[in-house]
Amino acid sequence: MNSPEFHKKWNALYLKSRHERKVGLLLEQNGIDYYLPLVKTLKLWSDRKKWVEEPLFRGYIFVPANEKIQEKLLFVPGVVGFVRYNGTHAIVKQEELLVLQSFIEKGYHIEAESGNLSKGDKIKINAGPLKGLEGAVLELKGETFFLIAVESIGQTLKVKVNKEVLTKLN
Repeated sequence: MNSPEFHKKWNALYLKSRHERKVGLLLEQNGIDYYLPLVKTLKLWSDRKKWVEEPLFRGYIFVPANEKIQEKLLFVPGVVGFVRYNGTHAIVKQEELLVLQSFIEKGYHIEAESGNLSKGDKIKINAGPLKGLEGAVLELKGETFFLIAVESIGQTLKVKVNKEVLTKLN
């Protein structure tokens, strides 16, 4: 299953390069729930353009935090290991995955950025489906992008929003 709705806590698995869908298929065949956030991206080749679905976080897949299946997961071809945070398996909250799923379903332009939030202003969104969320702003080519940290795996989401709905926080 490819949905984050049924488990309170999730672990992130680190995968071999470009093995996200293969590992997802193997997990599904073994009856293990997983979540692989996919986003549509326009790919340009010399002779054509095409919309394709790609993993939002390359090299990661999310599985329910369940000690009974942890050892089994390490033997799935393509799995390198568990993402670790502060010396233990990284825990990703269900709410974080539900926000990801909501952004994807609503068609927001999303890109994953590695690293921490060290630049930009702290902001809060005042209107729209993201109302109440706080984060930081990154200015790119005259467009405003809202950054949300998924701290447990050291990733940041970049979501395009209108400047009119932002309030700067002190």
